[in-house]
Amino acid sequence: MTTSLGLYDLDGVDLINDLDNAFGFCWNFHLVGPVETVGELYDLYAAHLPPAALQGRCATAMCFFKLRDALEPRLGFKLRPTTPLSAFDALSVREIYRIVERECGFRSFHYAISGLGCLAFFAVPILFLVALWTAENGDGLIALAAIGAMILAGIGYMRAPWHFLAEYETFGDLVCTVTSRNIGNLAGQGARLGPAEAWTALRDIARDHTVIAKELITRDTWLSDPPKKSVA
Repeated sequence: MTTSLGLYDLDGVDLINDLDNAFGFCWNFHLVGPVETVGELYDLYAAHLPPAALQGRCATAMCFFKLRDALEPRLGFKLRPTTPLSAFDALSVREIYRIVERECGFRSFHYAISGLGCLAFFAVPILFLVALWTAENGDGLIALAAIGAMILAGIGYMRAPWHFLAEYETFGDLVCTVTSRNIGNLAGQGARLGPAEAWTALRDIARDHTVIAKELITRDTWLSDPPKKSVA
């Protein structure tokens, strides 16, 4: 069955930026021509893997030990790949995100914001427009009230709880996604980055930009909707 990531415009740009940051080099897609499938996208990155990285240590193991050493002292128990993330009660998702970035030096994982946080995020620009409109129409008190509400919404968004994405169930899942998002960085530290590792990283990153499961992402998966067949 042929699938599609369902990417359009900015969604596709976000994916390319994510891949560029993960592999450590950028593409000028205006020069390479149209790229329509996941396989074609993979071929671009696989063709420019550093030769020195074809042999090396396991990137996932390197990432596992680095994250484990940073998190275990704070959690107070031994971490294994099968450790459920639901057991990480001693740390918030926000704290774990910052540890991965600041202490481990990795690009961190994607996260989800609570429903109230999402409402606050959308409320800020709406309240800003309300404040502008009411101020222009001489309703100073309403404008001030809108500004106050906008400030409160901004604070609410900044303090909204973060959650792990649904597909991150275990510490091993978290390690795998962080590994993929930093595969070029790890290769620079001696990790192996061959065609198999590149394909795994690309699929992991693509999964974070689509609603379809990673297992359904193949070389034939379209980046956006497949072209419609012409009717004779």
